[in-house]
Amino acid sequence: MELRQLQYFLMVAQEQSFAKAAKKTYVSQQALSKSVLSLEQELGVPLFERLPHGVELTEYGQTLLKKAYRITNSVNEAVSEIHNMKDNVGRTIQLAITTGVEDTFQVKDLLRFQDIYPQYRISTIASTDREIERMMLSEKIELGILGARGDSSKLDFTCLRESATLLAVHKDNPLSQRASVCLEDLKEECFISGASDYYANNRMRAICNMLGFTPDVRHQTENITYIAQLVDNGQGIFLCPATSMESFDYPNIRLVPIRDDPKIFSVNLATKKNHLLSAGAALFRDFILEKHPK
Repeated sequence: MELRQLQYFLMVAQEQSFAKAAKKTYVSQQALSKSVLSLEQELGVPLFERLPHGVELTEYGQTLLKKAYRITNSVNEAVSEIHNMKDNVGRTIQLAITTGVEDTFQVKDLLRFQDIYPQYRISTIASTDREIERMMLSEKIELGILGARGDSSKLDFTCLRESATLLAVHKDNPLSQRASVCLEDLKEECFISGASDYYANNRMRAICNMLGFTPDVRHQTENITYIAQLVDNGQGIFLCPATSMESFDYPNIRLVPIRDDPKIFSVNLATKKNHLLSAGAALFRDFILEKHPK
């Protein structure tokens, strides 16, 4: 049974005439009759009662009629969806943003872009820096907004904004009483760290190693709320970007500036080197760079 046979069957049922149905479907009456007869032979039952001046559905034909409408409607809907998908190819900009950074990246920039270029739709996903890098290298996405500058030689990074680094510490810790601290003051502290798939976390470890100590990481998680709760309960210290200060608004947490700020946190636009961006992605890149000049 073929879809075209069902379509011819439905038209004959609607017109109650092979001749009229043939005109509507732009095929010969002979071809139409042959298609319906083939369907009847396949099913082993008559679908129409042939009359001197037209046709009528048999009981079998009435049963098939109900199902045939559903089948052809479903196929038509699927075809319509596919055409819509084809029309949208190149009009959807895939943007990946580092988890946590999406809270500080200017949503108004996205909305403004879509006001200016309504023909484009921005689809955003949140993930880790490393996962975004993998997606970009495999060309699943074209643009990334990352929470720190990466070390991949295959990506280009443009810094949009830097953030000061603050020490999030429990109020009972002596460091909380200082006006500022330096990184060496943290040698004996228990650290809370982000996941290893985040560039900022790896830079923090590397800087501590350069200063002659390895941070004693007691807890590691990518959930910023959980990190804040750990600090609030005195389970360790955390280096956080100033742009995330609101996340650490807890009664027992104090935020202390770092004098030798390593600038491990920043918002960066990433693109794959030697990759020709789609028209929409290129427009969005230029729009963001204009909004955040160096």
